[in-house]
Amino acid sequence: MFDLEDKFDHVIFDEASQIPLENALPALARGERITVVGDKNQMPPNRLFHKAISREESDNIAEDEKSSLLDAADDVWPDKMLKYHYRSRYPELIDFSNRAFYDGKLMIAPSCTRKQSEYRALDWHQINGKWEKRTNEIEGEAVINYLLEQLPAKEQMTGKTLWGVVTFNQDQADILVDILQKKLEGKRKESELTDVEKIVWEWCIGSITTNSYVWIKNLENVQGDEVKHMIMSVGYAIDSEMGRVPNRFGLLNREGGGKRLNVAVTRAQESIDIFCSFDPDYDLEVASTSNRGPKLFKDYLRYVKYISEGNDGDAQNLLEDLQKRNNLSQGEVSFYDYDSPFEKKVAQALRKRGYEIHTQVGSYGYRIDLGLVNPNNEEEYLLGIECDGAQYHSSKSARERDIHRQKFLENKGWQIERIWSRKWWEKPQQVLDELEEKINKALNTEELDKEKEVDDTFESKKDRVESLMDDIDYNETFEKITQRIIELMLETRDKYSNKELQKNLNYKDAEGIRKAIQPLRDQNIILKEGEGPGTKYYIDKLRVLDYHKKAQ
Repeated sequence: MFDLEDKFDHVIFDEASQIPLENALPALARGERITVVGDKNQMPPNRLFHKAISREESDNIAEDEKSSLLDAADDVWPDKMLKYHYRSRYPELIDFSNRAFYDGKLMIAPSCTRKQSEYRALDWHQINGKWEKRTNEIEGEAVINYLLEQLPAKEQMTGKTLWGVVTFNQDQADILVDILQKKLEGKRKESELTDVEKIVWEWCIGSITTNSYVWIKNLENVQGDEVKHMIMSVGYAIDSEMGRVPNRFGLLNREGGGKRLNVAVTRAQESIDIFCSFDPDYDLEVASTSNRGPKLFKDYLRYVKYISEGNDGDAQNLLEDLQKRNNLSQGEVSFYDYDSPFEKKVAQALRKRGYEIHTQVGSYGYRIDLGLVNPNNEEEYLLGIECDGAQYHSSKSARERDIHRQKFLENKGWQIERIWSRKWWEKPQQVLDELEEKINKALNTEELDKEKEVDDTFESKKDRVESLMDDIDYNETFEKITQRIIELMLETRDKYSNKELQKNLNYKDAEGIRKAIQPLRDQNIILKEGEGPGTKYYIDKLRVLDYHKKAQ
């Protein structure tokens, strides 16, 4: 403990919603200047142990939550909202929380991929599971099977945890870890664990406390965490006697349950997969519940389901209804096609040159003036175009509009080009020609990136083929070797040569290779022409194996 005479120039408290006021007093007394950072819509401190709470299913036990430092600071000091949202790569990951908890005021960069894209940051998995003894093992099996399919085979630099799995109580989290451990132990006995699976298995058995690939936690213990991809195991299911899901959601039923939901659904950077054993539209009735948590829980599940199914209209209607129910303002969202006459002129000129232009791309206070659709891929934007019209001049800070906004959008994948009104009115054709040069440059860069991606994919698949070939035991049967061929060629099927395979697999001196032909045909392995990684390498290996068997 520092002497009371000692002072700090500046004391900063982070995650202040989690700090009990009495715990902060010693540091508060020693600060010449105090900054308190926190989120009133996240979880408060709790007197009870997290583990004890998370196992408790009763809705009647009072939750002895203490006043936090953030609560006290909010009462006596001026506050400032940090509006920029950085974590989520796709707007749909944060749209729900923005409407439900932040008055629609968060500044969210629009996605540079259009809504029509097949990629969905939110995915719904309908499971026919059963809720028994506070767990849903059927759903748990589906979750772990999916998780194992997504894990990379080889170690990689992740920067943050790759996959996080969130449950709504500790019992479901425990059973997920058990299922994961058993599946990995089975693969371990067959010597089939990948490098990453070995690390995850060591974490399951407690040999290591953390890893870069997976964590499994209940929603009480995820505040402060960030993952690239998140899986949520809802667990709850229909009661056969009631014909619906009972309104017993543990922590969500209590005062502040909505805050816990908000924490859980805002951990992911790139995607969230929801595994659920009921239909939230028909099997969940929460109108009679007194607290906000269950109602938001139902709304969120419906929202994810709509987005996953491509029902963007239903999802948007749900968000608008949610905002109306919460008496929230619409914020500074413009519903006009153009922000200024200048912006309209630019859009019209680009359309005359054959480009597809969308106006006011984005939502919730952070719109890009014009989005130029990629001519080679209509599901994404090639450029974002900013015009220094009314919206530009209304920006409160030159630093924000010139530096921060640009970097913020570029970090979300946008390439931003700015057109200045003064230059436009003086030399519009020159401005358009310069912009078209940048469009062509962006298209050329995109082609080079695609070529590099193909080359990288080719090399990685070649390494994969050769690595697995080196692992083949010469004493294996040809049936097992054939299965290896099937697995590998399914993985890289688009790269293999029809004619080359046909010739080699019918090689007259290789009995085992001839036997492999029919299973490969049955699996539609031999598809089309095209040189591919490992083909000759594989055939040569099979010839050696065949020769080796004949020599025996």
